[in-house]
Amino acid sequence: MACKAHQSQTLEPWKVGEASIDGSHFSGIKRVPFDGYKAELHQGERVKTKAQTDEEESEASDKKQEIFTMNKIMGENLIKMRRLLDLWNATGMPTRAF
Repeated sequence: MACKAHQSQTLEPWKVGEASIDGSHFSGIKRVPFDGYKAELHQGERVKTKAQTDEEESEASDKKQEIFTMNKIMGENLIKMRRLLDLWNATGMPTRAF
């Protein structure tokens, strides 16, 4: 027979003993929805501060901007290369005077 505490946890999964929790996020949660949020933590999980999360998001945003800029430059260079290649025909002779 299960103990009384275990029975109450089975019947009410959001209760741990007498204290209630706001959520159990085994697969993670993007942001804590409000101050005082009570979460069930699992072995091996980490909790980050707001400053750590903000820094990570800022770094990710910077990386996205860098990738966008690199792709833009690569696209512009491909256009320039195509224009240069258009100056020669299939036999390698210039198609027009420089």
